[in-house]
Amino acid sequence: MQQRIKELNKESNDNYKQLEKCPYCQGKIIKRGARKKKYEQIQIYYCKSCDKRFTSAVTKNKTYPLKIIIDSLTLYNKLNPIESIPEIIEEKYGIKISQRVISDWLKEYEKYTPFLRMREFASKNYSKKEIIEESKLFHQQIYNFRYNRAKLSMILEEDFKHHKFKPLKEFLELTAAECPNHIFQNSGKRASAIVDKDIKIESNMGRPIQTSNKKEVEVGAAWLDKKSKDRLSVKDSRIGAWKEVNISDLKKIDAGYKQETDEGIFIFKKLSEKEKINSKMPVYRIYKIE
Repeated sequence: MQQRIKELNKESNDNYKQLEKCPYCQGKIIKRGARKKKYEQIQIYYCKSCDKRFTSAVTKNKTYPLKIIIDSLTLYNKLNPIESIPEIIEEKYGIKISQRVISDWLKEYEKYTPFLRMREFASKNYSKKEIIEESKLFHQQIYNFRYNRAKLSMILEEDFKHHKFKPLKEFLELTAAECPNHIFQNSGKRASAIVDKDIKIESNMGRPIQTSNKKEVEVGAAWLDKKSKDRLSVKDSRIGAWKEVNISDLKKIDAGYKQETDEGIFIFKKLSEKEKINSKMPVYRIYKIE
């Protein structure tokens, strides 16, 4: 356990402020010993100018390190039952906490955790696996991509004035699956400086689409008809019109289906299970080849 506490101290840089000068007189400071607490060791500083001793700890009079407190609150906001959080914390840090301690933290830090008032609604519409979309984007560096689905949905549904941000929701939902990562790899240039005739990116409704030579523009989406499995309900996002299309009239391809009409060539690309966040999402996204 002592070894795990040492590791926790190394990881928990957020527990401490970065001190370069005395917070009282702005004088020069030096390190002067350390204070041992139950689960962490805190550096003590001394100012020769005003003869004061102090620490850089963010939290005062707390038994547990700040990282333990933040992780506990985060786990609760991620819809983990409060009964399961002590076990998760002990497994991760080797430190035992009680449900009562977590309850006290929820009350004490309520003003810093506004999501608590939304949690009940979120828990009725999302599971703990669905509430946070997380993935890694492998560019020249690795970026942790994540967003809170419940928060985004509630912001959009809370007031009609936010309806213009709905394309942003769709963009975030598909970033993990459709982000053209290869553009950001093995290049000394910024993405904005890349010029390649074979790569065209068309952003429609907030979604980046990577294609080769020809440009694909997203123009709509399709859902399976509730009355017939051989028919699709298609929405043209350009004009907001709906129509029905028989699957038997489409040509089967690897990506899904292909449709050739007087208006042009359309590709019905089937969404993967990962892309289908909920049952209301379409089965196919429709692209026009230009």
